[in-house]
Amino acid sequence: MPGRTGRAALCLTGALALALVPGILPSGSVPGTGRPARHQPAPREVYTSPPVAVEVPGHLHASVVPVAADADGALELPRPPDTVGWWSLGARPGAREGTVLLAGHVDTREYGLGAFAALRDIPLGTRATLTSADGRSHPYLITGRRSYPKSALPAKWFTDTGHARLALVTCAGEYDRRHHRYTENLALLAEPLPADP
Repeated sequence: MPGRTGRAALCLTGALALALVPGILPSGSVPGTGRPARHQPAPREVYTSPPVAVEVPGHLHASVVPVAADADGALELPRPPDTVGWWSLGARPGAREGTVLLAGHVDTREYGLGAFAALRDIPLGTRATLTSADGRSHPYLITGRRSYPKSALPAKWFTDTGHARLALVTCAGEYDRRHHRYTENLALLAEPLPADP
């Protein structure tokens, strides 16, 4: 995803440094199962199976594997550009809270275009679907498009708490030949939809 260098890492150092500070990243435990207050709706069922595929019909279909950060704070991505990395310390599909963060290559020198090169052409209002390892489908509606400087993705995307969402991230902007990387990140944000019957 850093594009044209062949190095399978995405530099998200600023956000990851915050997310990896001990005590900042939630443990992922589910709150107690006490009866909800009368003014609160009963919680949805929580799925705990990791994502294995992402699809946006007419735009992309890619396998998904778990990834983490390397010693430098860069998010390691799968080398084949048609495979996408899931930030495994974040939320899983179907969770009531947190961001399901998927990051993928826009291109690489070795393999050419990556699966997430399609992100720049996906219109808002498009449906994306994650398939989890238990075979369930988790639909999302793409509602936002954002660009960020290379090391400035929101830290809240790297946790399993907060607003439930899907974030699809890839490189964008100008290609910096001196540092062998793109200058920005492009992110598509999506809201969870009710599961198909």
